[in-house]
Amino acid sequence: MIFHILNGDSLAHTFAQSNIPGELIICREALIDGPVQANSLDTFWGIRASYIAQTYGEQRDRYYQNVVSEMDKMLRLPKDAEILPLVRRRLVLPNEHVVFALATR
Repeated sequence: MIFHILNGDSLAHTFAQSNIPGELIICREALIDGPVQANSLDTFWGIRASYIAQTYGEQRDRYYQNVVSEMDKMLRLPKDAEILPLVRRRLVLPNEHVVFALATR
């Protein structure tokens, strides 16, 4: 099975229209701000959910639904999974038009 990991939601709509085969996983946690240390994964998610709720006003249950559930998918990938990070590349064409393309490698 092929899995595509997106770094955020910005490409999700484009990916859905692309007909690229495989399952989509969206990483919605950048870990660039706030606490990132804990003794267990459950404690870590609790700390992050609290931080995001206090700092950005997001509800804790939404953090678990939108972030933790996607991260859990990554932790449970089958050993034979093919993982393709999907990024949006900025391309400048000869006519100076800028386009965005999906790239998996």
